[in-house]
Amino acid sequence: MFGNLDGQPLPPGFALQNGKMLRVQVPEVLAKQGSMVAFQGQMDFDYEGSGGIGKLFKKAMTGEGASLMRVRGEGLLYLADNADDIHLFYLENEGLTVNGRNLLAFEPQLSWDIQRVQGAGVAA
Repeated sequence: MFGNLDGQPLPPGFALQNGKMLRVQVPEVLAKQGSMVAFQGQMDFDYEGSGGIGKLFKKAMTGEGASLMRVRGEGLLYLADNADDIHLFYLENEGLTVNGRNLLAFEPQLSWDIQRVQGAGVAA
């Protein structure tokens, strides 16, 4: 499934293992709780809080946000969520709005917030 990756130097960062699985090689990453499929190496997994009282309040009021875990260590981390397709976005001084349920992982240096999308509602 993961092939023999021992001894193969990989560039640090995010890469698709296949269309449904993300391979991560970074010293630290924020990822959706429960998305870890496997890992090779030495890693620590910790619950990541909501990001402060402001984000906790926004999460409660909007129903948005995602439960995150902080992963630190050395090696390879494999992530997937419900066999959903994975798309990589490289942002440089740019912004992106995503549904919290569709967020798999990001670098901890990324500035993020929870916002209600204007005009979003449920039609009866």
